[in-house]
Amino acid sequence: MAHPVVQFQTVAAHHFEGLSLRRSNVVIILGLALGGASLLHCKNILLHPFTHVVYVLLDFACVPGHTRKRRCLLPSAVPSIFFWRKSDTPSTIARRARAAKRHVLPDKSVGDNNYSDTEISQPKEQAVCDQNMDSCYMIEDPFDVYEEVVCTAEDFDIRGADVSTQTDSVVTSDSCSQTDNSVTVNSAPLLSITNLESDQRLLHYYTGLENVAKLMTVFSTLGPAVNHLTYFRTQTVTGITPLNQFILMLAKLRQDLDYLPLSQLCGVSEFTARNIFITWINFCARQWSEVKIWPDKDLVQFNTPNDFKQKFPTTRLIIDGTEIPIQKPSNPKAQRSTFSSYKNRNTVKVLVGSTPGGLISYLSPAYGGATSDRQIVERSALPQMCDANDSVMADKGFNVQDIFAARDIHVNIPSFFKKKNRMSGRQVLADRKISSKRVHIERIIGLMKTYKILNSPLPASEAKLASHIVTICGMLCNFRNRIVSKNA
Repeated sequence: MAHPVVQFQTVAAHHFEGLSLRRSNVVIILGLALGGASLLHCKNILLHPFTHVVYVLLDFACVPGHTRKRRCLLPSAVPSIFFWRKSDTPSTIARRARAAKRHVLPDKSVGDNNYSDTEISQPKEQAVCDQNMDSCYMIEDPFDVYEEVVCTAEDFDIRGADVSTQTDSVVTSDSCSQTDNSVTVNSAPLLSITNLESDQRLLHYYTGLENVAKLMTVFSTLGPAVNHLTYFRTQTVTGITPLNQFILMLAKLRQDLDYLPLSQLCGVSEFTARNIFITWINFCARQWSEVKIWPDKDLVQFNTPNDFKQKFPTTRLIIDGTEIPIQKPSNPKAQRSTFSSYKNRNTVKVLVGSTPGGLISYLSPAYGGATSDRQIVERSALPQMCDANDSVMADKGFNVQDIFAARDIHVNIPSFFKKKNRMSGRQVLADRKISSKRVHIERIIGLMKTYKILNSPLPASEAKLASHIVTICGMLCNFRNRIVSKNA
């Protein structure tokens, strides 16, 4: 039933003084005391049939001493006519007619506010009243549910096709499937090889690898065991290929996404995403731990940059430590062993070693942040891995000359002041040479930190996998483009 609307034209203000409108025991009195007001525009007065509330749109003009009134309703009012509802243009009606003829959803324009997300309409209008909500509104005649269809990407090009310019066609039941309330197009998840192989920037953003060929090379190093994994929480995982599972792990390492958005990007459940990540971290770390990344001395010399070879020809390794933040453990002993006085937080510490050419050739297990650099070197096999007459380059914090001296290995570190107030010019120049070449390990660690999982605090479940995570990130850096130039 349509609402009564009392229309007034622009008249003098005194015409409304004491005016009364009666409707089913409701009296509306407009008592206006404008004090010499000249004009009052009273556009609409709505009498709601259910709540008996008057909705007045007032617009004062040329009223000295009065501010513009805001449109308002009582809290119990339920409006039925909205001023923002716009009538459809002929082009909109024609477009919906063509879309209805093809059994597809019409594109909603910016100004089309008459329809909700689940309404599929035809040009013919009808009034639909909801007696439970005590409201009445106008919508267009919707399709029946059985008319709604789902088309495959081969039948309907969703990327570049214009719905209004396609030829009319009838969609058969062989290529489309029915849904309840909406039309969806079957497509691959965003984080899948199908989408990444056509977008190199997206591939580099989520995996850190430059192209698909390099991704397939890294994946091939894992061998055929990728098809026979026993997962951490379940026996098997279905609905996602091993290659896409590998991409899921890389995306987690690269962007440190939470499992919920990660699962949505990969088209799996949150439980499955967590299960895949933990399984593949353990699997990749064990597979790559069998790869010999410690190169021979001749290979190191061949790939050493020219300037580095002239100044430090016997250098076999550049070492430095890095710390990865973790969440504060609940165990007091774990808090004490992981607290780093340097970072002033709970961390795990890893020793990273690289060749002068920029290849990561050594990664230690993860230790608590309270562990010193010397303690990590003492527990490592670096003195046994180096040959006699080799040299190792390190920072001042590595006071380990006595450990390597037993095997006739020299350690190049900057000079200490000891009890001197100043250093000689020769010592200053020597320290500058060491610092200019030792910076390569800092750049390589920075390349590892582009995997954001190493920058944010690791939760307890992932802190247990810190050694595996660091190993995988280091191996992935070896597959990436070289960052140390040949003339460095």
